[in-house]
Amino acid sequence: MLRALRRAIVAAGLTGLALEGTHRARAEALFDRHPRVVAALGYRRAATHHYFGEREQETLCWARYQPIVAGDGSA
Repeated sequence: MLRALRRAIVAAGLTGLALEGTHRARAEALFDRHPRVVAALGYRRAATHHYFGEREQETLCWARYQPIVAGDGSA
C-alpha cells in the first residue's frame, strides 16, 4: 500500500511535498520500528505532536514527514 502511494505521488509530480496526518500510537510504533522503509519511500519524520483525542478517548499522534532531498544530510 505504501509503495502504491509513493508511485502515485511520483506520477502526480508531488515529490517535493510533505505528508502529514494524525494516527494512533500503534501506527506510530509501526513506523518507528521500520525507519528504513519510511526512508526507502523517500521520507523522514520531521515533527511529531501527541495529544488526547476526546472522540477516540486515546492518545493520538500528529506527524509530518518531509521528503528526503539528496545531499541535504537528511538521509
